[in-house]
Amino acid sequence: MDAVELAVTMSLLDRDPSPQDLEAERDLPRPGVWAGEQGADLRALTQDETDMLVRAELYSMAASTERAALASACGGQPGMAQLEDRNPSRVSGGQCLTTHVLARMQRGGIDSDPLVRVLARRAWGDRDRRWFELRGVRKGEAVAKMMSGAVALAWPGDRTRNSDIVAGRAMDDARPGEEVDVVGVGVGPIGVGTCMVGDRLREPPADLEVDSTGDLHPRWRTFEQMISETRRMDAMVTLEIDRVISTRYVTLTATPLDMARDVLSDLMRKETTVERPRGPVQDKPPIPPWAKKRRERSRTTGR
Repeated sequence: MDAVELAVTMSLLDRDPSPQDLEAERDLPRPGVWAGEQGADLRALTQDETDMLVRAELYSMAASTERAALASACGGQPGMAQLEDRNPSRVSGGQCLTTHVLARMQRGGIDSDPLVRVLARRAWGDRDRRWFELRGVRKGEAVAKMMSGAVALAWPGDRTRNSDIVAGRAMDDARPGEEVDVVGVGVGPIGVGTCMVGDRLREPPADLEVDSTGDLHPRWRTFEQMISETRRMDAMVTLEIDRVISTRYVTLTATPLDMARDVLSDLMRKETTVERPRGPVQDKPPIPPWAKKRRERSRTTGR
């Protein structure tokens, strides 16, 4: 049972003070980023938005018998934060309408209320206090490109299209959601590009998932590793097609030209041959006597 599951089974309000509670009281407020749920884009939040999401997560995970008291401690029942949609899809009169998305979670933020900070520390430990520390890139570090297009500190085994080298090196320190200049291969027309920093951990987790071949689980792979895997699968499909064609059309003495000619002729025969529907076989009707006489007369007279 992890710390969050333990917090759900224990009361968040009815506890004796602990050294961790005192430490949380002394923490300074800090805005977080939108993360921890599907669709989150790591955008920076304001302190008000951070407070709203911290309290909403506390309320959602609290026991039903404690929610009323928790809402009172948080200054009312918390709600979700409304953020501007950066990818609007609706268009009116040739202009994109301003739309909004609802955020439910944040990461890395510290509430501005000391009491809420204590409750958050009881609920999920130092998750948000160390969130930025455990992620991001530092100046001069090797970075790898992820499936989302963001970069993160390269793990052992991260590769790009150029064998065993990583995507590049960060030119500055940057936290998740911030942009960083990267110098290296495949990041810009002159080897320098600007990329957003992702929220992958700086160190691989102890329970890093691998598949049956020993490769990283797809959710841990970089963009280049996924591209390499796609190309490998394409090559396997091509080899299987070649095997089927060679089994069907190629003999021991056949040349590539013979194989191509056989394949083409077979395809043309399939496209041009029209199979007519077959009915029951019918006997020919008997020839009438007058027709027999005319046929015999034409044979003897030539008319």
